[in-house]
Amino acid sequence: MQDGQKLYKEKGMVRSVVILDNVITKMQFRRIGKETGIYEWERYIDASSVADWEKIGIDWLSKGIDPDK
Repeated sequence: MQDGQKLYKEKGMVRSVVILDNVITKMQFRRIGKETGIYEWERYIDASSVADWEKIGIDWLSKGIDPDK
């Protein structure tokens, strides 16, 4: 996962969002993202606890509105 994301960033990816189906998986992805530096441009959304997850994800991708703030 980390190598693939770093390659995407090198090729011009600005932001990425990952939609997950439970809070534990979200926490695991976030931890890995922070450990590897991917978190700088990638956010993780738990669709099981956020009703408007799609809008939040699109806002992060298109407008840079950070769902973690």
